[in-house]
Amino acid sequence: MYASFSSRTGQATLSFVLLIGGIIIEVAIAGSFLVYALSNTRLSEKMLFRARIAAEAGLRDAQLRITRNKEIDSVSYNLDVGSDRATVNVVRGISADPAFYTYTIISHGVASGRNKKLQAIISVNASTGVATVSALNDLSL
Repeated sequence: MYASFSSRTGQATLSFVLLIGGIIIEVAIAGSFLVYALSNTRLSEKMLFRARIAAEAGLRDAQLRITRNKEIDSVSYNLDVGSDRATVNVVRGISADPAFYTYTIISHGVASGRNKKLQAIISVNASTGVATVSALNDLSL
């Protein structure tokens, strides 16, 4: 009789241990999925930030080119920013005031598949060459 009582207790203990073990494994899997999702989101935010930095670098580079040559024509070029890239388009517009040149710069930054597009409108004084940023906008892709 002692042996049958012990085997019943062992069967109940085994079921209880399997139940608790299954719950622990489920919690561990859910936790690892949560950590993966959060780290992937942070990586995506980091790549988007790097794309914005590349686009801003393209805007600054175009502004420098315009400052050096205030009568520059429309031009498109690529700019490498570390491992990222900016595609820059500079378009010379027609200004209402002949004393100023107006340029529209669109810079498209790309970092590991993430994209950011920025636009700046720059006015350049024809006589002094002073360039001022009239507008800076984020563009939707």
